[in-house]
Amino acid sequence: IQLKESENRYRTIFEVSDNAMMLVNEHSTITMVNEKFENMTGCSKESVENLKSWTEFFVDNERSKLEGRLRQADDDDSATRQHFESLLVDNKGNTKVIYTNVKRIPDSKICIVSMNDISELKFAEKEILLLNNELNTINKGLNQEITLREKIEKQLRYKATHDHLTGLPNRVLFFDR
Repeated sequence: IQLKESENRYRTIFEVSDNAMMLVNEHSTITMVNEKFENMTGCSKESVENLKSWTEFFVDNERSKLEGRLRQADDDDSATRQHFESLLVDNKGNTKVIYTNVKRIPDSKICIVSMNDISELKFAEKEILLLNNELNTINKGLNQEITLREKIEKQLRYKATHDHLTGLPNRVLFFDR
């Protein structure tokens, strides 16, 4: 009875998580996914569980890195978490930037992979970077314009208070002082 209760608690936590989650066995096969995973990838549980490798959902050039992360979680009992960013491709071919955590279940060969879509954050980060670059460019231009205006103002003040032939102070400066 305790085992059944523990399994039900675990399954409930797995299902209600805000992150897309999957269980991956020692052969890199997905054994279980939650609803958030289905929403993120556009693939149903039936089309994924016990049929696909977890790396199939990622960009090709990242698959060896992902397998390495899974082996690292398998081999290292002291590794509590493996955090990394990767690129997931959904069933429509859209690429999403996701933040991924890999953790091995103690005393088993099964890993829990938790994924959080951070595509909007990454897009916002790029937008902010572009805006900052634009502001820096505008700021440099303003600084140059201010420096030029100050130089011209200084020249005009000099011309107004000095004779243009001799460069000596004129009447305006004399009366001012």
